[in-house]
Amino acid sequence: MGEGLAKGEIQVFVKKLSEAYKEPVALYLLGGSALSFLGSPRRTIDIDCTIDIQSQALEETIEKTALELKLEVEIVPIGEFIPLPEGNQDRHYRIEQFGSVEVFIFDPYSIALSKVARGFETDIQDVLFLLERNIIDLDRLAAFVKSTVPVAWDYDIDPAEMQKYLNIVRKRFHHS
Repeated sequence: MGEGLAKGEIQVFVKKLSEAYKEPVALYLLGGSALSFLGSPRRTIDIDCTIDIQSQALEETIEKTALELKLEVEIVPIGEFIPLPEGNQDRHYRIEQFGSVEVFIFDPYSIALSKVARGFETDIQDVLFLLERNIIDLDRLAAFVKSTVPVAWDYDIDPAEMQKYLNIVRKRFHHS
């Protein structure tokens, strides 16, 4: 097994979580863990997710399950880090039901936007993966980036940097 987590380890985490937490909950995968479920060969160092309910018991159960399995799991309030693109709630991908836990991939455009906002090399590669698999469309992503510009600084995002990273994605995608 290589460094990091792949789809199988993430599924083990969700199964264990569903055994420990019996109330119905929607778990939305973000970042590399979401990309693993979409077929990315790149392993992720942690499981980033968001949940549909505010529950101290659920958060404690997630933390305890992660500790048991020796995993890094972070509940990310993604809407605090990026302005969520219009219609994001309609673009979640349902993955699977594990007992009480229904697993989704958070809106792929939101994931791509967060990666374009950060701009690490792995982020660029992840956006290219989403484009090459036709999970997202470059023109639509560019429109979401453009709509983010007026509020970018409210999220500590430099709009010029974000545009620069989008241009890198655009250039590489057209050369692939």
